[in-house]
Amino acid sequence: MLKSSLNNDSYYIVIGAIFFMFLLFNFLESFTSSAQVEENTRLATQQCGEGNIKSVSTESFTCKN
Repeated sequence: MLKSSLNNDSYYIVIGAIFFMFLLFNFLESFTSSAQVEENTRLATQQCGEGNIKSVSTESFTCKN
């Protein structure tokens, strides 16, 4: 009985740890993505000029011209 209870506890701990890591990754990734978009927006403004930016993403940016 004790060994079965220990295995169930281990199972719940592992599932909880995986769930926690998933939430932590998504939480941190959202900050890094927004920071990357802000950096690309700054670079696009420098290279394209104010008002000439077509799109900005986490990977790149494109100018209207």
